[in-house]
Amino acid sequence: MTESEQIHRDSTRAVFLEQARARLDEVRELDEQIRARIADAPDTVQADVVACNVDVGMYVSLAEVEIDLLENAEEDEWIRLRSRVDTAIGKAMGELERCDAILDRPPEHVQWK
Repeated sequence: MTESEQIHRDSTRAVFLEQARARLDEVRELDEQIRARIADAPDTVQADVVACNVDVGMYVSLAEVEIDLLENAEEDEWIRLRSRVDTAIGKAMGELERCDAILDRPPEHVQWK
């Protein structure tokens, strides 16, 4: 591999890591907003969030680990690990969207029986 190819590969990895960290920070910020909404929601809605087993924290932790792995990965491994970072962040966003949908429904339509 030429020096210019190596520089390109390293800069591509650095850009990906920077973007992944920014996306993860965005997830954390949205999580804080959702948690504030949950705290203000009626008890029935809070129970529905619990019943749906919304667990953003697990996926945030997973994304943090995957980012660390990717940052310390060998040259040939980091491309494979990229998709794992994207998947973990995507699942965290999906959990936030699911929780947001529960919070946006009127309480009388949400109660689990």
